[in-house]
Amino acid sequence: MPPGPGFPALLQTLDWIRRPTAVLTGCADRYGTPFTLRRVGSPPMVVVSHPADVKAVFLGSSDLRLARSATSRSMFGRSVTTLDGEEHRRHRRLIMPAFHGDRLAVHTGVIRDVTKRHADGWRDRVRLVDAMFRITGETIFRVIFGVDRIEELDELSRTMDTMFAQVSNPAVYLPFARVDLGRLNAWGRYLRARGTFHRLLSAEIVRAREQLEGRTDVLAHTIREGLERGDPLTDEEIRDEMMSLLLLGHATTSAALGWAFQWILGNGSVHARAISEVRDGAPGEGAPTWPWIEACLLESLRLTPPLALAHRFLSGPTQVGDYELPEGTYVRPAPFLTHRRPDVFPEPMRYDPGRFLENRPGPFEFFPFGGGLRTCLGMSFALFQMKIIAATVLERLDLELEAGPTLDVRRVGLLMTPAHGTPVSVRRRRHPEDDGGMA
Repeated sequence: MPPGPGFPALLQTLDWIRRPTAVLTGCADRYGTPFTLRRVGSPPMVVVSHPADVKAVFLGSSDLRLARSATSRSMFGRSVTTLDGEEHRRHRRLIMPAFHGDRLAVHTGVIRDVTKRHADGWRDRVRLVDAMFRITGETIFRVIFGVDRIEELDELSRTMDTMFAQVSNPAVYLPFARVDLGRLNAWGRYLRARGTFHRLLSAEIVRAREQLEGRTDVLAHTIREGLERGDPLTDEEIRDEMMSLLLLGHATTSAALGWAFQWILGNGSVHARAISEVRDGAPGEGAPTWPWIEACLLESLRLTPPLALAHRFLSGPTQVGDYELPEGTYVRPAPFLTHRRPDVFPEPMRYDPGRFLENRPGPFEFFPFGGGLRTCLGMSFALFQMKIIAATVLERLDLELEAGPTLDVRRVGLLMTPAHGTPVSVRRRRHPEDDGGMA
């Protein structure tokens, strides 16, 4: 096994929960790549960051690099996040078409309208990570689930808040803490909220099956795709897939936007160019472009990816770099480390969106959404949604960062968010619509 810290697994586990990015940086500096971490209740975790090793993991035999994880299965059910082999490929075939670019474009107006309504309600001072959580939650309910009734949106939002509050507790990722003690512990409270959410989502699936005509949401597309192929997913399978899209896509996108806004607002020339792009060329119908906004988002995902690690479990001995890793090893490509390699990204700690206007990095150098056969299903939607939200906020509001850009993180479940939550002061700009359409 590659080298790594020699102290007991329990201490490594506690350190990993408390200081994840510091652990990654410290181990990479001391041991190089790859290195091994040991945690309570888990197989040895080998972290890789050299692009060649990342490629070996992502492109190796899918029969040897599996997704199995007790934690993931208990949270995401039987979805592309946790399935392997032919089951994984089947689910992916049936869901992917809903995320094609032309199908995403029809949601531009919905995402802009939701963002405008939320942003227009901001007063004086806002923590953008929290504000983005609200926006991305509603857009996911509308675009992914097809929910547009206020009562259902409110109930889904309340239940979602409860679920995220519990899974944000790092303790739930300790195997011995995942016991159901009812309302007495975080895992018990999560399971009860999940049960409520399953009930609400199951009702939406029944409604979608009964009223497929004219619907453009991802849920309806997934149902139609299965019917057209003669291989439909069951209601339970669809429910788990929609849950995974919510849990993995919602908080991740809001965290990514929190990081992106701190970098954009904290760099004068970057901010000025972003403002110019969105205010001098107001979006029309269809999919917007905004290449500078997109470059800003990608550079933020490079420097501060919300998910620091991808994962694979080895079902047999596998060569990774100079090591033949045994069956049962947990191999984790680390975008957090790869994205900061000076041999890949010169001056890696400098925020420079121009990198993404020139030569785009390869898939084993830049992989904030994972890679290979398990690249995140919602990647295109996440970037599409982030771009519209960021551009709409910058076009409508003058924001000033109240605390300088930080590399310090607050761990929220599996995610790394800005430690300060990206606090901003808010000043609303006037628009013709504010005066009943008169300039």
